[in-house]
Amino acid sequence: MASAAEKEELRLRKRRRWLLIAASLVALWLLWSLVADWLKSDEDRIRETLAELAAAVEDEHPANFIALISESYRDTAGNTRQDLRRMVSGYLLQRRDGGLTCLVVEDSVGIAADRQSATVLLRAAVYEGSAIGVGPPGRGQAWDMEVALRNEDGQWRVVSHTRRRFSANDLWRVMFGE
Repeated sequence: MASAAEKEELRLRKRRRWLLIAASLVALWLLWSLVADWLKSDEDRIRETLAELAAAVEDEHPANFIALISESYRDTAGNTRQDLRRMVSGYLLQRRDGGLTCLVVEDSVGIAADRQSATVLLRAAVYEGSAIGVGPPGRGQAWDMEVALRNEDGQWRVVSHTRRRFSANDLWRVMFGE
């Protein structure tokens, strides 16, 4: 029969083995995360940037939105990054309560040969108080956009854009076939 000391030693060995297995699994998961991020294409990273911009609008965080805009940003109207910050903040302050829904569809990504700049063609809309799948949107704005991005130290940021307004209901039909 095993003594109490031997039982305790066996229990500690099993515990160390499980801790080692758990630590190895965590290390493998971290390594896989790094490799998976490293293997992402520029197109995937650009789409992530667009999704982060949309999420910043929906979450009403202008600082998160502006973080994805280049310091050198200038649109066709001559607006700078600071002007864009004021516009986004002002829009969020003046809107009604009820939440925001930001949709981005029909995007095509063109990446330059130098892999440092890209152009994205998309349709985007922001609706107030509309839940996806509940019915046609309420008050909102929708645009056809051409967005220029540049890779700045591994992060894709918007450097300019052009836009043309179109019917928000047209976007709803494109998205949901109604």
